[in-house]
Amino acid sequence: MTALATMSEQLLSSVETETADATSLATNELLKEQFRDEWQQAIDKCVAWGESPSKVDEDDLESPSREAASRAGTLLARLRDNGGAPPTWVVPTGEGGIMLELIRGNQSTSFEIESDGSAEYRLFGNSRLILREEVPCQEES
Repeated sequence: MTALATMSEQLLSSVETETADATSLATNELLKEQFRDEWQQAIDKCVAWGESPSKVDEDDLESPSREAASRAGTLLARLRDNGGAPPTWVVPTGEGGIMLELIRGNQSTSFEIESDGSAEYRLFGNSRLILREEVPCQEES
């Protein structure tokens, strides 16, 4: 193999690596943008419920309280700021609260915010409860 051929292979390999890195970076940026939009939609849903609880229009379903909507919005913003994918579900509990669920493979995490704003965190692995704890209420700074 000639020196020119070796240099060409190295250059081609370098270009392929840079292209793969650029593609990976572009994909990550697209995911971040998509995630940002999905996070914002979840937060906006909670804000809307807080501003107008009647937006949940189902028979025999109690709309989320303003306290639950506010707490859910704050919790979602904190989770978003910590990075990662947005929740799979953001739904009313039917008893004035809101349930947030994040499903990733065989693991799921849920936050149930009660109508009074209290919240509980649950972690499941293979559909088994692994951890359950109260989420402390933190004042915004």
